[in-house]
Amino acid sequence: MPKLNLTLTLSTVLGLTFLNAIPLLAAQDTEREVAEKNETVGEYLDDAALTTKVKAALVGERRLNAGDIHVITTQNVVELTGIVNNANDKQRAADVAAKVKGIKKVINNLEIRARRDSAERNETLGEYADDAAVTTKVKAKLKTEPNFDASDIKVTTVKNSVELTGTVRSLAEKQKAEKIAFSVTGAKEVINNLTVR
Repeated sequence: MPKLNLTLTLSTVLGLTFLNAIPLLAAQDTEREVAEKNETVGEYLDDAALTTKVKAALVGERRLNAGDIHVITTQNVVELTGIVNNANDKQRAADVAAKVKGIKKVINNLEIRARRDSAERNETLGEYADDAAVTTKVKAKLKTEPNFDASDIKVTTVKNSVELTGTVRSLAEKQKAEKIAFSVTGAKEVINNLTVR
């Protein structure tokens, strides 16, 4: 009986994992999204293990603030998103990820914090007010979107550049959040640093 329960449990876990691995959007165009669409259950489980190893390696790198770096792995290709303090940290994070055994490629989409901080410091009062209005509109649109959980999404706008941070339930929600933010009048650019939980 215990062996049957274990088999049923493993079957259920693998079945749920497979369902979670199926991309929700038919039209996907980035290299990682195409790979994700064709990923098998075994590859999905391997990628989850690699993501954990990369995160651990980043945490072990004392010179990096790993809490601001998000890791997604698809078919042994790691994508890094989030914010780092400077170009050296951006390169260091990519180097650390590339050294993890099993990683074939690193896509480094990390943003350098200094650029946004500098833009914030040089912002006029009028720009600040405009950005606050854009942020409010983006938040309102995200919150009122049907069948969409925006509770873990943080919106920041600097000089009409909207940054989305936090977590969403799926890649489809990540893309949807970006599309919603782009649709807001006054949003010139959207930096999508959302991570799939």
